[in-house]
Amino acid sequence: MKQIAYLIVAIAILTGCTTEKTQPQDVFDQRTASVQGQQEAKETPVPDTAKPGANPEQGTGAAAAGSEPGQIENAATGLFDITLIAGKTEEEVSAVLGTPIQSENGERILTSTEKQMPYRQNDYTVGIGTISIIFMDGKAVRIKLSIEKGAPYKYPDDIMKVMGALGLTVNSAGVPAKKDAVSASFTYVDGFYLLEMKSDSPDNPGHLGEVVLITEDLYE
Repeated sequence: MKQIAYLIVAIAILTGCTTEKTQPQDVFDQRTASVQGQQEAKETPVPDTAKPGANPEQGTGAAAAGSEPGQIENAATGLFDITLIAGKTEEEVSAVLGTPIQSENGERILTSTEKQMPYRQNDYTVGIGTISIIFMDGKAVRIKLSIEKGAPYKYPDDIMKVMGALGLTVNSAGVPAKKDAVSASFTYVDGFYLLEMKSDSPDNPGHLGEVVLITEDLYE
């Protein structure tokens, strides 16, 4: 009987030792699995659409920045921010307005100097009509916007409205330097030398038909 009792005690002691040896291994395995799971979670890339502020339908690069044709236009008015092209290079203008529909090179006599200067003229299409831009000294110095006859802008009632829609500060315009039944001229609006607003006289005198911006007095 004593031998049986000793045997039972020995078995119990051995069983206890085995349990104590295996428990640390089990804990180690559990910790290892936890660490691996955290590493996998860190390495898994987050889709752009899941990032804060991401929009899967929004473009990137030039399109998102509004530099492709039509991006600078105001859909409500058909007009555009003229300050984005005034004084800019031909490449910068084309990045905003797109490829010109026609181009020509020539020379013209400047009123300010009475000398001939070479120029390049590019014509572009916009929602409200066409833009003719003369480049001299490598920059856009004369910009003429020809507004289509169907556009809802009247002369002289809407000249300030159009000025604001073109991105110019109306408050800086002040009183026109010259104004009559067919045109109004403003000097140094936002630092630009001359801004002219003209009607379609004589065939359509009540309609605002043309806007001309000259950046510097040298290029008048």
